[in-house]
Amino acid sequence: MISALLSFLGGSVFRMLWGEISAMLTARQDHRHEIERLRLQGELEAAQHARVQDSIRLQHELGVRTITVQAEADQGRIEADAWATVSRATAARTGLRL
Repeated sequence: MISALLSFLGGSVFRMLWGEISAMLTARQDHRHEIERLRLQGELEAAQHARVQDSIRLQHELGVRTITVQAEADQGRIEADAWATVSRATAARTGLRL
C-alpha cells in the first residue's frame, strides 16, 4: 500500500516537475529566439535607414546638378540670342552714307 502511494506520488510529482522544467526550458529558448529576432530586426532597420539616407542624398545631388545644367543651358541660350541680335544689328543699314 505504501509502495503504491509512493509510486502514485512519485509518478505525479515526476510529471509535474518534468512539466515545469520543460516549460522553463521552452520559455528560455523562446526568450533567446525573441532577443535574436529583435537584434536582426534592428540591423535590418538600420540598413534600410542607411539606404533611404543615401537615396535622399543622391536625389538632392541630382537635383542640384539638374539646376546647374539648366542654368548653364539658359545662359548659353541667352548668349547665343545676344550674339545673333548683335550680328543682325551690324549688318543692318542705318541710313547714313559714308
